[in-house]
Amino acid sequence: MWTAEDDAEERASKVSTDPDVLAAAVTRFTLNTPGERHPAALYVDGVRQRLPHISDDRRVLANGLKGQLGR
Repeated sequence: MWTAEDDAEERASKVSTDPDVLAAAVTRFTLNTPGERHPAALYVDGVRQRLPHISDDRRVLANGLKGQLGR
């Protein structure tokens, strides 16, 4: 957990290049509000993606690419 979003994004960028890691995300949580969170960034191979998340239905991937995970 980081208190500065820039530090969290720097770490996510580095982690996203590790072997067997598909992506690394940064999520902002709100204190004293259980369950409240907001996607801040998503990194794939060290590159910040345009969309900050993969959609819940798993048909829309980072940067709007359509497909399925695992292919």
